[in-house]
Amino acid sequence: MRRPSWRNFNYQELAAATNNFSHDNLIGKGGHAEVYKGCLSDGQLVAIKRLTKKDKEEERIGDFLSELGIIAHVNHPNAAQLLGFSAEGGLHMVLRRVSTGRLGLKLLWE
Repeated sequence: MRRPSWRNFNYQELAAATNNFSHDNLIGKGGHAEVYKGCLSDGQLVAIKRLTKKDKEEERIGDFLSELGIIAHVNHPNAAQLLGFSAEGGLHMVLRRVSTGRLGLKLLWE
């Protein structure tokens, strides 16, 4: 069995990739999350999903961990590929984005 290669990103990397989560980079918004397009320092195109606040902290963390677990275990060519995550400065998932901007798998927090 192959070991996952997910990264634990720091907030500064995510802020730099999205121009400080600029509204110009917002590509999706749902009830509990915002998704931003970005480009990492190595040129990798990414979509960064940032969980927005919920009333109950435990529920918010549970939602994040559930979706992280689902996306991490989906292995399909049309599904978004998880590159990593961050819990610094909020809860974030970092997903591979193709040049067309499509992610493939519908994100669950929306």
